[in-house]
Amino acid sequence: MKKTAAFFLFFFLLQIVSLHSQQTPADSLHAYIQTAKSDTNKVNALNALSRENMIIGDYANAENLANDAHKLSQEIGFEKGSGKALNTIGNIHNVQGNADKAVEYYLLAVKIREKIGDKAGMSATLSNIGIIYDHKGEYPKALTYFIKSLKISEELEDTYGMASTMNNMGNVYLDQRNYSKALDYQQQALKLHQKIGDKMGIATAYGNIANVYSLQGNYTKALQFHMLCADIMKETGDKKGIGRALSNLGSTLTRMGQNEKALGYYMQSLVIREEIGHKSGIINSVNGIAEVYFQMKEYNKALQYLDKGEKMGRMIGDKSAVLDSYEGFSLVYESMNVPQKALDYYRLYSQLKDSLLNDENAMQIAQMNAQFDSDKKDNAIKLLNKEKEKQEAVSAAENKKQRIITTAVTVGLILVFIFALVVFRSNRQKQKANIKITHQKEIIEEKNKEVHDSITYAKRIQTAILPPDK
Repeated sequence: MKKTAAFFLFFFLLQIVSLHSQQTPADSLHAYIQTAKSDTNKVNALNALSRENMIIGDYANAENLANDAHKLSQEIGFEKGSGKALNTIGNIHNVQGNADKAVEYYLLAVKIREKIGDKAGMSATLSNIGIIYDHKGEYPKALTYFIKSLKISEELEDTYGMASTMNNMGNVYLDQRNYSKALDYQQQALKLHQKIGDKMGIATAYGNIANVYSLQGNYTKALQFHMLCADIMKETGDKKGIGRALSNLGSTLTRMGQNEKALGYYMQSLVIREEIGHKSGIINSVNGIAEVYFQMKEYNKALQYLDKGEKMGRMIGDKSAVLDSYEGFSLVYESMNVPQKALDYYRLYSQLKDSLLNDENAMQIAQMNAQFDSDKKDNAIKLLNKEKEKQEAVSAAENKKQRIITTAVTVGLILVFIFALVVFRSNRQKQKANIKITHQKEIIEEKNKEVHDSITYAKRIQTAILPPDK
């Protein structure tokens, strides 16, 4: 089993290396930017190249390119490009754990996008803000932004936007331990991503669905979906996604008691996440490694990784990560027979958990969800009414058209009848005239015959009376 796991990890990393040795879209974009005029096309190229650098985890270069795009956009008055650049900078700060800075840039992006009517851009940025509040454990606030985002995407019939936001909403419900609701949103998101062929979105949805199954104890399905996610992330070369996929595999294998395999996946995810500076990902990996060492009864190593996770979690304000660290400390110290420390950390864990999963939060989320469902039903009713009005209008137009056709046919038939009657009467008069003419002709012919016969008879008499010539 060890050899199999090692081979898989080696093969996995080999694929990543081979991907980077091939020609990438980044090469073409870089070449274009070197000679491009300072216009909107160059801004778009800078933004696109910034995204490509984010995918491979080169956040420093990604931020420089996004700043260049923002600066050029301001110079040429291209506000759409500026909004996109600011959103990207926000994404970079978010990944690096600078949550407050990220929100600052996101709000600037929202302001510009709202001003120019870029609703699709607004939806994306609002969803990004929601992600930050989700990580902070401010779930009602996160859901508020997600619902705003989803409503805009639905209005625009933006399938990608709807799918992405549904993924994020599913994560909020997962954090609230509402597994059925989480799975429902993730499955809806998956269908939408599949509909438009969005590989990255499909992979993300697979990973999120796997997490739900794992927490429900359905490890077979969880592994199946984690592997589907990992395959796509490997194919796209998304280092952030690969790190997440490996870590998720480690988490599920830990729950299955396969500690050595789990440790291998966690270690590989940590290497990738440290390489790209993905701080929230690093916390996830080190907490996972600590859990494996705890299961293996290597308590000192577990404490070492828990300490790293807690400090980094506090630094970036990731309350969910800190919560995991507190729980880990409590369990480890209890197993080490250090009851006071175990109790202290358990109290910290309970207090933070209560603040994250309190009744007020749950009630707010339930109310927001009910309101959202109600709004969706109202919108559905409005759409049905509009559709009904449309059908009635079409039906009325069809009826009017049918009446016109019926009237036209009736008038046509009447005209045909009149024409036929005229023709009939004309023919009848002609027939009568012909009969009369024929009769008159017969009379004339009879009279002519009588005259002819009289002349013939007279000639005979004359011939009989006159003496012959001498």
